[in-house]
Amino acid sequence: MRPLVGADHIMPDRTPRVLIYAPLADDAKALAEEVEAVGLMPRCLSDDAELASAIGQDAPECMLFMVISQEGATVSAGRSLCEMHKSEPLWARLPVLFLVRNQQRLPPACQVLADCDAAPSFIYFGRPARRSMLRQTFRVLSESRHRQFRTRDVMESLRGEKEQNVFLLDELRHRVRNSLAVLQSLFKMTLRRSDSLDALDEDFGARLRSMSDAHSRLTNSYDQPTDLATILKEHVEPYTSGTGQLRLDGDPVRLREKVAFDLAMTIHELATNAAKYGALSTPSGQIAISWSKNKPSGNLDLTWRERGGPPVDPPNRQGLGSILIGNFLSGSADQPSIKFNKTGLVWRAQISSEDIL
Repeated sequence: MRPLVGADHIMPDRTPRVLIYAPLADDAKALAEEVEAVGLMPRCLSDDAELASAIGQDAPECMLFMVISQEGATVSAGRSLCEMHKSEPLWARLPVLFLVRNQQRLPPACQVLADCDAAPSFIYFGRPARRSMLRQTFRVLSESRHRQFRTRDVMESLRGEKEQNVFLLDELRHRVRNSLAVLQSLFKMTLRRSDSLDALDEDFGARLRSMSDAHSRLTNSYDQPTDLATILKEHVEPYTSGTGQLRLDGDPVRLREKVAFDLAMTIHELATNAAKYGALSTPSGQIAISWSKNKPSGNLDLTWRERGGPPVDPPNRQGLGSILIGNFLSGSADQPSIKFNKTGLVWRAQISSEDIL
């Protein structure tokens, strides 16, 4: 049999435990053996204070169900269970089993719970209880709790989808506002370089198709390239008005899909801002992007540097675009930095070695 787990024992993992509150040592030992017999892990509590600490501080995910003997079913235990339930998340309702001497006269904890509006559900068996009945009940309570865990997972998944939909809606609004300004800037620069209406139609049409392709890839993470140079070209070149406006310098690097998508969104935002206000808003402007391995950490240092554009000033307020650019984060790498120099914007970021293939 495994050693009983007390409050001063450091648990090696977060596997859900069956909490046993049976102040009589022999009762605790016997119940722990029955819990282990069905493949579950017990944690024995010695007094009311330890019970209150366990259910007050442990995360719901750490508790499978609870077994309380007659001797542990005190008024204090009942009040602790009521307080616990008030703070339980919506998906959680910790199952509680009492083992009582007299089913016609329940112990104080049961009476407290019966009078408590926010009480956890509980069942009770008379003692002595048959081993087969205890083990079957333990299995049922365990399955009930695991159904709650699955409900939690579904709720978290739905919450994540909702948050993603809200973000995508904000992103859509932001990009719609950007589109006209970017198109106007690109049209003016293309017009200056075109010798005829046919040339304007061909050049501007090609840029529109490139922009459309870049937007389409952003809406589908599965269509994202993971090669760094390709990501940079696909999301910057549609906003250039001539060859030589984009310069890349760095060895071939492939990224994991998640960080590749996040980086693509960030680069896309930098490019649209450069087309509206920065180096890509003038024919003489240039963007130089360089990257290299940081030897001590193994992370990739990435620098976006604009030159030849109009002077840039920090924005008066932080919109979605500024948040995207400033919050790009890869693993344990450092937060990015942004400098609004007189010669042009400079953005530096790191890509964690964990995100490099």
